[in-house]
Amino acid sequence: MPIYEYGCNECGRVSSVFFKVIPAETPTDQSCAHCGSAKVERAPSRVAYVRSTEMRHEAGGDPDAPGYDYWRDPSNIGRWAEKRLEEAGVDMPESVKEMIGQAREGEVDKILDKRGLD
Repeated sequence: MPIYEYGCNECGRVSSVFFKVIPAETPTDQSCAHCGSAKVERAPSRVAYVRSTEMRHEAGGDPDAPGYDYWRDPSNIGRWAEKRLEEAGVDMPESVKEMIGQAREGEVDKILDKRGLD
């Protein structure tokens, strides 16, 4: 499922186009999603890669001496809680393990109780 990016020669912005299937040929009939111009050129796409838990932990740093960006990664909050409970000799409740797993998967909305927040 590719995402093609096109740079607009009119407004200078980049538009992303998602395809559910890989097209046989690179689509050429695209227009700018921002200004509607047909003067677009295929732009190089950003590359994404999946990091293992170990790589994320290495990049996140030591929970005992967290850096500035440490808490921006929700999985580090769970990592910190796991470490502190282990140090205290406390078994982590299954409900907490489940919440940490959901946070690591980016499912924070499943954790938050949104009742009454309409």
